[in-house]
Amino acid sequence: MIDKLKSVTKSGLLSAAGSFMAKRGCILCMHRVLPIGKKSPFPLPRDLEVSTAYLEKLIKHFQALGYCFITMDDMADFLNSSSKDRVMALTFDDGYRDNLDFALPICESAGVPMTVYITTGLIDRSVDPWWYSLQSLILERDYIFTDDLGEREGLKAITQKEKEEAYLWIYKKIRKAGKEGGEVAERVWKANGLSGVPSCGDLMMTWNEVRSLNDSPLVTVGAHTVSHPRLIWCDNREIESEIIDSKARLEEKLDCKVRHLAYPHGSEKDIPEGISNLATEAGYETAVTTIPRNLRNGDERLYWTLPRKNVSGDNENLFDLECSVSGLNVLLNRRLRQRIKAVAGFQ
Repeated sequence: MIDKLKSVTKSGLLSAAGSFMAKRGCILCMHRVLPIGKKSPFPLPRDLEVSTAYLEKLIKHFQALGYCFITMDDMADFLNSSSKDRVMALTFDDGYRDNLDFALPICESAGVPMTVYITTGLIDRSVDPWWYSLQSLILERDYIFTDDLGEREGLKAITQKEKEEAYLWIYKKIRKAGKEGGEVAERVWKANGLSGVPSCGDLMMTWNEVRSLNDSPLVTVGAHTVSHPRLIWCDNREIESEIIDSKARLEEKLDCKVRHLAYPHGSEKDIPEGISNLATEAGYETAVTTIPRNLRNGDERLYWTLPRKNVSGDNENLFDLECSVSGLNVLLNRRLRQRIKAVAGFQ
């Protein structure tokens, strides 16, 4: 079996199959970029954090495979063309400061463009990044009061395991609350004696830093709504406010036209019916989802629901990412992928 796998790997059949399945390329979705020693200690927020070393490897790997890295400004033209190139676009959501400090220098060094979708309320400090606020609170305390959520008065958080369990338990309660999740988070902060939000330091960029990012010729800034809601929970008036007001705020602060949108969360179940019409009417030229598929012929009719594939910070493995990007993960079961990975010598 191993000899057969080596033969397939060396013959290029795997690469050829990947080229066929990859269609026209893909858009990658990321959030944060950090040196590996600065990544979060808890698995859930850590999944949003790609290491600097991995981003560098990722870019070099897909350049070597012949992918052309393009901007979202060029995406519509590419999809309308008959180009046989396979393209890749790097996108980063929310507006974390490390996008400026770490992602930009890596992309500049490689000569690769990047798109950063900004949640304007996070930059204005009017929206709580509660998934990181919760981590800050738990790391600072040995006991977390829960305001009787789920009939539990509090949770021990002394050991690393207890802290991770406390984070996951409260995280699920906030997510389960849906549209009222922010109110549940506020109850937890108050139960623990806080008058405001737990400090996350310089987690998000300031407007001056967003402007510095936008000054790079390799960066395209797009909108990611005002408050990062699940749009499926919102009525049309609320959706219009989220996508129009975020665009207006960015254009006011950056003094340039904002042409691209990323839907928060963005899975198929999170996308309301008619969202493409609302995005078009708001003046966006493209909008991206997190529907995990590759770009393909016909996407020139779907500029406002383009797919993206997530890059996990908790599984920094180029073989697994290549299988996802190429579409081979659909064809190969997990055990076979693991054996091919070992034979091919992927790190």
